[in-house]
Amino acid sequence: RPEQTIGDAVAMAVTLDGAAAGLARECGATRFMALAAGLAVALHEATGQTDICLGTDVADRRHAAAEGLIGFFANQVVLRLDLARNPTPRALMGRVRAATLGMFAHQHVSADRVLAGLPPIRAKITWQPAPAVPVTLAGCSVEWPDASPAAIPFDLLVNLVGAADG
Repeated sequence: RPEQTIGDAVAMAVTLDGAAAGLARECGATRFMALAAGLAVALHEATGQTDICLGTDVADRRHAAAEGLIGFFANQVVLRLDLARNPTPRALMGRVRAATLGMFAHQHVSADRVLAGLPPIRAKITWQPAPAVPVTLAGCSVEWPDASPAAIPFDLLVNLVGAADG
């Protein structure tokens, strides 16, 4: 992989259709889990790999004392998905759900420790349940960080944002 990622950013709308949303509900999975499963299948189809590692961020607010603090607390964690033996959609959803819950249970473990001996993370998936609202603070200016392809240290970055209507 080159030192800097070079390429174009692409934005597209992705919707969970009735069947996928229904399967997620039946399996006790969230929209994030269902979309992560879809991304894993797409990466498997593109690469032939069955051990898919996705980086993602979690808010590190496990302790009640941290809930009232202002600031960005996040840990980079690894969602490792097993697509071996060609799982059915229901089996895959179960695997993704179990892996995601395990990831949350161990979010305090650094990604570097989890990744020891694994292939490097080349894809990152993020989830924002609702669209961002403009931020205005009296006497302050707010700027979003550079999100040009050269600033993204992954081959693929997928930012998922929920629709305003849920």
